[in-house]
Amino acid sequence: MSRSTKNTLRIVSILLTIALVLMQLGIIPPDLVGYKFWFMVLSYGLLLVTVR
Repeated sequence: MSRSTKNTLRIVSILLTIALVLMQLGIIPPDLVGYKFWFMVLSYGLLLVTVR
């Protein structure tokens, strides 16, 4: 995997984590709160893929 792809996936992972924090603070509409767990799983998975 190229460095550019890894950096892009890391940025996506960070953006998902920021979205989770905004959901917790109530800034993002509560319609997406049901997917909070899956956002975290996806974010963690992307981060694990880029570490290897």
